Amino acid sequence: MTDHQSTATQLIHSLLPGDELAPKRRALEGLLRWAEASPLAEAVLVWGSVSRGAADAYSDIDVNLVAAPGRWVELWEQRSAVTAAAGCPVMVMEHQWEPVETEASCAAILEDGLYLDLAIQRAGAPAKEGQVVLWQRAGALAAPEPGEEPAPLIQADPISDRFHLFWFGSLLCAQWLARGDLWAALEFVTTRRSLILGLWRRVHGDKPHYESWKGVGAELPVAVRSGLATAVPEFDRRKIAEALWSSIAVLNDIGPGLADAAGTAYPAQGARKIQRLIAQLFAAHHLPVPAWAEAGESAPQAPPEPGPADQVTLREITHETLRKFTSLTVAPDQRHVVAPNAISVAEAYFEREHAWFRGIYAGEAPVGFVMLWDDPQKQEYFLWRFMIDARYQGRGYGKRALELVIDHVRTRPGAEHLGVSYHKGPGAPDGFYRSFGFVETGETYDEEYVAKLKL
Repeated sequence: MTDHQSTATQLIHSLLPGDELAPKRRALEGLLRWAEASPLAEAVLVWGSVSRGAADAYSDIDVNLVAAPGRWVELWEQRSAVTAAAGCPVMVMEHQWEPVETEASCAAILEDGLYLDLAIQRAGAPAKEGQVVLWQRAGALAAPEPGEEPAPLIQADPISDRFHLFWFGSLLCAQWLARGDLWAALEFVTTRRSLILGLWRRVHGDKPHYESWKGVGAELPVAVRSGLATAVPEFDRRKIAEALWSSIAVLNDIGPGLADAAGTAYPAQGARKIQRLIAQLFAAHHLPVPAWAEAGESAPQAPPEPGPADQVTLREITHETLRKFTSLTVAPDQRHVVAPNAISVAEAYFEREHAWFRGIYAGEAPVGFVMLWDDPQKQEYFLWRFMIDARYQGRGYGKRALELVIDHVRTRPGAEHLGVSYHKGPGAPDGFYRSFGFVETGETYDEEYVAKLKL
C-alpha cells in the first residue's frame, strides 16, 4: 500500500466509521485503487453526507473523479470500469442527455444495494462546496494548460433512461421505507406510477405532458390501468410497500414489450437484481414480499385485454388457472349477494358429484365464474354461483355467458327448468335474471328469492 493509499484509507475510515458503513468504505477503497493505477485520473474527492461525516447505511456515496488534463473524455469512457472497481454494479444510469462543459455524471447501484453518484470532472473545474480530497497526484486540481478540450456527448436514450430511473427510485423507495420515512417513500412510489405512464405515452401515445393523468381511462389497457390503480397507497408503511410491489409488477409485465416497441433494451438482469435487493431489505424489516419476488422471479403477467362479448367461452378451471379466478371479485356493493370464487371452488370440492363449474373467458382474459348444481338423477339444475369481475361488467359478458350456461343445461338429461336464487336490494341481480325470462316461484331459500327459467 502506498503512502497516498494509507492516508486516504485512514481518511475514509474517519469519515465512514463503524461496521454499518463498511460496504461504503470498501467501495471507496476499490475506486481509489483504480484511480491511482490509471493515468487518466488525477484526484478523488467526496462530498455530500460522506464529506460531512453524516453518512448512514442508506445514504448515497457522492464521488468526484478528476481527470488528468486533456483526458476527460477518455476517463468518461472508462466509467463502467470505475463503477466495477467500486463494487460490481447492478445497474448504471447516465444523468444528462446533452453535451456538458465541466463534468459528466452517472449513477450506479452496487451489489450491496449502495447508490454511487459518480461525477467525472474536467481538470480545473470549479470545486463543490464541502468537497473533501481523498487522494490526488502531485500537481493535480490545478487549472489545465490553455487549449480546447472536447466535451463528451452524452446521448442517453429517453426510454432506457426512464427504465433506469424506475428501478433506481424503487430501491430508494424501499430504503426510505426501511428507515421509516413514509413521506419520502410515498413520494417515490407515486412517481413510479408516473414513470410507467410516461413510458407508455412515449412509446404508444402522442401526448407531450405525460405527467397528467387526464384521459388515462381511454388510453391504457385495462390490465395496465388496474395495476396502476392498485398502486395508490394509504399512508401506512405496509400499504406503501405493497404499492411499490404493485408498480414493480406492472413494469415487469409491460416493460420488455415497451422496450421492444421503442427499439431499445430492457435492463432485465439489473431489474431482477434490484428486485432481489428490495426483497431482502423488506424481509429484514418485516415488510411484505410477494411470493414471486421472494423466489427471485418476475411478477406474474397481467391478464390479456378481454375480447368482445361474442368471444365469451366457458372453460374448465385447472390447477394452473385457479388463481386467475380466485382473484376476480365483484363490486363492493355486490359482495353481499355472491360468495367469493375461492369459497365456491371449495364448496365444489365437497360436492363433486353435483358441482359443475367453469371459468368465463372473454377472448383469452378470465372475466368471471359460473357454477351449477347439476343432478341428472333428480333432473334438477340450479344456477348456484354466477359473477363477472367488477372491472369487466357492462360489456355484455354476463349476458353471453348466461346464454352459454342455458344452452349447456338444455343438453342435460330431463332438463325442463333452470333455477336461481338471489337477494333483492342494491347491487342485486334480479332484474338481470328477469330479462332472461326467469320467473319467481314464491319460494325462498336461505333468505333468497327463488326463480325458474322454463327451457
